[in-house]
Amino acid sequence: MKSICLVSLLFAGAAAFQMPLSSRQPKTALKAGSAYVSTRTGKEERLTEYKGWLENAEMIFAIPAQGMTVKQVSQLRKAVPEDTKVRVAKNTILKRAIEGDSRWSVVGDSLFESNMWFFVGNDLKGTFDGYETFLKENKPLRETHNFKFGVLDGELLDTAGVEKISKLPGKLELYTKLAFALKQPSTRLAKTLKAAPTKLTRAIKLSFEEGKEGDEEAAAPAEEPAAE
Repeated sequence: MKSICLVSLLFAGAAAFQMPLSSRQPKTALKAGSAYVSTRTGKEERLTEYKGWLENAEMIFAIPAQGMTVKQVSQLRKAVPEDTKVRVAKNTILKRAIEGDSRWSVVGDSLFESNMWFFVGNDLKGTFDGYETFLKENKPLRETHNFKFGVLDGELLDTAGVEKISKLPGKLELYTKLAFALKQPSTRLAKTLKAAPTKLTRAIKLSFEEGKEGDEEAAAPAEEPAAE
């Protein structure tokens, strides 16, 4: 009898230490929040949270939500500026958050897959630089986690559009370009100054366009000064 009990204990102990292969795999962040979000209270809290982030955002853009571990998501959130929020947002709740808001409602028809959203605060350049650093440290994700789409100043951007915005200058570079613009003819300076001073992103886009014009002018033959 004792031998039978001993053998049973040995089998039980061996089974306890055998971990299924599936449980050894890294946890992935595929779901938009916990089961709490499915409750009415949870949905309302998320709705309020999303609206707050959208109100303070200069831009939003999305990448695929699948294929990233919980550890990588945590690493990504630490890589971007503090006022940029990174979340796998539920489409149904996000649609409610952007409803009636002319700045963001244009993206409504694109909310049909699981996306990881960046609610970008004041530091556009810092956010994109942070994401680039994250991709350098997680090279396999560069092929699978490109920009999907985004919204800036009420305009829906595709992958190429978001990539173009990611390459625009930061504040320091912008100020340098504006300083250079002060030396340009009054018509070009007027274009720059027409950008709303409280909307950094518009001024950035304008300076980017002006920079391209400047490069073309620099390549053209210089005119001889008029005779006095």
